[in-house]
Amino acid sequence: MAIRTVFFDIDGTLLDEQKQIPESAKQAVRLLQESGVETVIATGRPPVNFEWIREELGIHSYVSLNGNYVVRAGELIFDNPIPAELVKSFKETTMKNGHGLGLVSHDQYRLTLLTHEAESCLGNHGLTVPTVTPSFDEEHAIYQCLLFTDEETGRDYEQQFPKLHVMHWDELAADVQLRGSSKALGIEHYLQAAGVKREESMAFGDGINDLEMLQFVGTGIAMGNAGDALKAVADKVTLKVSEDGIAVALHELGLIQLQVS
Repeated sequence: MAIRTVFFDIDGTLLDEQKQIPESAKQAVRLLQESGVETVIATGRPPVNFEWIREELGIHSYVSLNGNYVVRAGELIFDNPIPAELVKSFKETTMKNGHGLGLVSHDQYRLTLLTHEAESCLGNHGLTVPTVTPSFDEEHAIYQCLLFTDEETGRDYEQQFPKLHVMHWDELAADVQLRGSSKALGIEHYLQAAGVKREESMAFGDGINDLEMLQFVGTGIAMGNAGDALKAVADKVTLKVSEDGIAVALHELGLIQLQVS
């Protein structure tokens, strides 16, 4: 069955270690678009943090905030905010414990505390350190939180707040979202809106938050720089992002014709 929609994770998939998009990936995305395949970003980031990527690749559709805010061709088709009272309780607990927390809406985010862990992690990943505004959630729907602490403490928070899921993407940073939500959930809503069958979809990823996504789509592709857990569920493992992994996989699968090194 022909592939009609391809989803791309950002960090470690579209972006290399220098936080740049390889020229081969740019060309591969353009060739997909020219052939009529929908190209969609699927990321844990909020939309404000990857606007430049959308502009550079000409992509106007995305499954963001780990599936909790989904836009197709500029139109919102699904959103799934964390209940306000749950956000408030979680925020107050983290502040009491002295842990930095990012409060993420669909178009901006703020910190409750500026800690060393928050400043270091955001800087290391090329992300802007936001303003400290502890009351941000009182006037904005929050779709995700960024918790800046170690994995053991993250597990403690999960036990205390069983409705939330804590996913570490750095030794001292984790996405916090509603349990049961995932990129796969967002993709399911996207495909329904697009009238595309699961078998007609493909996704590229490298992180643990891509696991459900690769299992859900028709063809799940793990980057060469992905962990073993993700590679184990993938239909195909390609090369690393720095080795033109996206272009190589699409070429090998016959979706594009591209000369790669």
